[in-house]
Amino acid sequence: MNQESEIKKLSCYAVLRTGLSGENYLISHMRLVLLLIYKKRYQIIEPKILMNDFFDEYHYKIDYFPMLKILSIATEKGYLVKEHNRKKYVSTESIAEFKNVEDDIRQSEKNHQRLMQSFITFCQKRHVSYTLDKAEEIVISYINTQKLEHISGHIPNTIDDKRIDYLFGQFVYDLKANNTMLFDYLNSMVIGAVLADCLVFHEILENGKQLDGLTVILDTTPVFIALGFDIANRKEYYENLLSSLKNKGVRLTMFEHSYNEMQFILSGSKEWVESFNYDPTKASAATEYFRSIGANKEDVEEISNSLRQSIQELGIEIIDPSYDPENHPYQISEDILTKMIIEQYQKTSKSFDLDLQIRSIDLDVKSIAMSYFLRKKQKPMHIQDANYLFITANKTLAKVATDYHNTYEDSNNSLPPTITDVFLGTYLWLGDPVKISQMNEQQIMTQAYLAFQPSDELLEKLVNSVNKLEEKGDISSELCYMLRSSRLVSEKLAQKTLGNPDAFTDSTTMEILKEIQDEAAEKARNEMTKEMEKQKEEHIREKANIESTHISHEAYLAETIHMLSSNLLELKEDKLKTMQAKKEKGAKARKHWQIFIVSICILFILLSLLSIVSYFILKEKDWYSPLVTLLLTLLPAIGYLLSIIYSLCHKNTSLNLRKSIDIFLNKRESSKLSKLEYSFDEEKKLEIEINDMKAMKTKDFSCNASLKN
Repeated sequence: MNQESEIKKLSCYAVLRTGLSGENYLISHMRLVLLLIYKKRYQIIEPKILMNDFFDEYHYKIDYFPMLKILSIATEKGYLVKEHNRKKYVSTESIAEFKNVEDDIRQSEKNHQRLMQSFITFCQKRHVSYTLDKAEEIVISYINTQKLEHISGHIPNTIDDKRIDYLFGQFVYDLKANNTMLFDYLNSMVIGAVLADCLVFHEILENGKQLDGLTVILDTTPVFIALGFDIANRKEYYENLLSSLKNKGVRLTMFEHSYNEMQFILSGSKEWVESFNYDPTKASAATEYFRSIGANKEDVEEISNSLRQSIQELGIEIIDPSYDPENHPYQISEDILTKMIIEQYQKTSKSFDLDLQIRSIDLDVKSIAMSYFLRKKQKPMHIQDANYLFITANKTLAKVATDYHNTYEDSNNSLPPTITDVFLGTYLWLGDPVKISQMNEQQIMTQAYLAFQPSDELLEKLVNSVNKLEEKGDISSELCYMLRSSRLVSEKLAQKTLGNPDAFTDSTTMEILKEIQDEAAEKARNEMTKEMEKQKEEHIREKANIESTHISHEAYLAETIHMLSSNLLELKEDKLKTMQAKKEKGAKARKHWQIFIVSICILFILLSLLSIVSYFILKEKDWYSPLVTLLLTLLPAIGYLLSIIYSLCHKNTSLNLRKSIDIFLNKRESSKLSKLEYSFDEEKKLEIEINDMKAMKTKDFSCNASLKN
């Protein structure tokens, strides 16, 4: 298939995701089938002709039986009508609604071009130049690896560029962080590729939603990941997988020998996790995880002691069927299977070490053989009829097991007892568009992360280089240990070589070391600068706080003084009011005496007039009338005489009756005020003090307001 056809296929894959519904995954394909029927204007629709035309148009294949199922669904929905007693169909007017799918394909092709340009630009920023054709080849190869049997983040070896895995893995991460639209498009293409691959396994994936009676036997890796011991952080995916299986009535188990294998791996981790002889090319994934979180030997020991309980808490039962590989009636050729696995590992991994992995291979063969043993002679066609399925995350193992099943076990296209976790997850979530999109996204990110990690070949070159530098004395044993075991060093190694082992040179290790040291020094300088800035800011804040406290203290003192002054002013004003009240009482006493004297004078005058009238006018001769008249006549004369005598005795002074009365009244008033403890001087003093305090209070109020502002 040429590149143009491949691009058209990928564009159609993305459109498949658009049409995915919870009803049936075949509806996604039905949309393209009905678009083709609408464009071709078939008079009669024959499945075999339609299959060929579909491949020519969209460049992926729908086999005969899935095509019949798609046409049946279209007939049920009223888009087609089947001719009586014939395997031929005619379209109805309703099929016209699918003409807009062509617009979706065109939009998908535009998004594909945007994705290509984005990848080319991303690589150019890392000093790698790809032509558009080369970029297309890389993306096409990546999407074509997304198969149910063997989903992977690695680009196939058909592309002769060892940098591809690192670059494309980093590109996927960059899309996720900075270009959600293109990442969603990439996710849609991958989902479309899986949906297209589902057609190959249509008979297996179809039928039944509940899985009562099915026993799933988990390999060690899925259990490790479900427990969270995974550097790629895939725990959520596996928790969802196990939960979905249990909800469908599946019995979850693992073999006792697989549990023992987990304990063996943990035992190795205990020895490696803090060892100065740590070698990343020989360490297990569990050891790498424990080192990444800074676990020590005691931590791993605690995990090992509680492992069985932790597995049971996941709802996984540990089983140990009686098995004799020589005598059981459902014997498979374990030697042939072992040979096939070894050959496949040697073909796919240059760093494969048979001596290191033979124990693990023997246990994998035992698991597959026991799965056949538990199945007896059954050759199920569907997952719900499988009775026993061995689930592994090892894609190579699953591929070899399938090849062995189809080659040596007279399979008749039956379901092999060993399938991948991805295959099973797709089966479970195929009817849930949201779930399959979420899970597929997690898979893409996980595979991308694993793809840009340094390969075993690259790590081996690093370890050999570090050991040589230690032997020469160029680096200490502590630094040697750090360079072998540090995840930062691994990240720098992949970044510097772009994942290409051929880019590693004799100077690479020291360059990485210098880069780390320079970054550490720069980090220290930045931290020191930040600390100095922080101290400066703290000093400014402290100074501001002191000034603020000082101002606040002054304001508080001013307010306190103002309050005390106000209280004192009130006291003095109250005292002045008391003095003024006493003064008023003295004035009232004077007034009373004045009224009394006036009253006496008026009485005297009245008596004088009465006596004159009685004696002279009425001629009354009572005994008292002459006497009263005499008195009233003599008294003024006596008063005048006394005045003359007083004047003669006191020179330059005369007796003034009004003045005498005033002196008398003043004395009465003074006597009253003295009894009331009134002081005229004190009153004047209080008035002066009060006026001064009021003036000061106005001034203080203005100052206090300025302090607050």
